[in-house]
Amino acid sequence: MKKTAIGSLVVGSVVAGMLLGSVPVNGEETAVSYTVAEEVSTYTLEIPATLQLSKTETVELPIQVSDVSLATGKGLRVRMAAGTPIADSKLTLTSGDDTLTAAITNGTEGSSVTQGGVIAQTATDTVDLVTLTTLKVAPPSASNPSPGDYTETLTFTASLESTGGIYGGGDGTITNPYN
Repeated sequence: MKKTAIGSLVVGSVVAGMLLGSVPVNGEETAVSYTVAEEVSTYTLEIPATLQLSKTETVELPIQVSDVSLATGKGLRVRMAAGTPIADSKLTLTSGDDTLTAAITNGTEGSSVTQGGVIAQTATDTVDLVTLTTLKVAPPSASNPSPGDYTETLTFTASLESTGGIYGGGDGTITNPYN
């Protein structure tokens, strides 16, 4: 009878353990987690640091990108910064109190360039160096300019923006009207 009582006690303990659920062994617990990382956009924007204008020929200023990896639904836009001395697609160069103007256009169609205006955009990933657009600066115009070095600084801004409705028909398709 002793064996039956011990056997009943063991079976009873196993059944009680199953009915009460799992009990941590030695107080050990396991935390379970899952992290979804935010998509990050990266790119390298390349714009020449200097541009020497010509007295007789139009000079080109390429706006290029490489190593572009854009988050889903994002596109890159490049603008001529507000405050840049451009009006009616004319760039004003200064030397002391004297000024010269040079016509500046965008892309092969010669689109206008304005303060704060978009000059290039893309929503395509690429590793290669790609020219988004080329600004063209005509020779400065002046009938009898004073001698001196005429200069100006062009400031560009780049931003990541939603592709829906900005770059095309709202479906994320991209068109670049500046090339």
